Amino acid sequence: MSAGQKVWVGLPEFLGDVPEPLLMEHYVDKTIKKLRKAGFEGDNILIAGHSLGGVMAQRFAKKNSDIIKGQVLMGSVLTRDKRSI
Repeated sequence: MSAGQKVWVGLPEFLGDVPEPLLMEHYVDKTIKKLRKAGFEGDNILIAGHSLGGVMAQRFAKKNSDIIKGQVLMGSVLTRDKRSI
């Protein structure tokens, strides 16, 4: 890692720690806004998800490909509609 580089991490906070698919976009947008308010100025934003969260992360990343540059899936699957074969 180059000197002076930072890694910023944002964790969306879901009510009762239960991700709600219909509110996913709201909570991720809110998290990105909090990062920017804290001083994050970059544009390399990655999204990660585990299990069902990975499926929801894929949906968000595809819909918001202008801001999401990549994704990390942990214990999840790449859904057929997200494959580029």
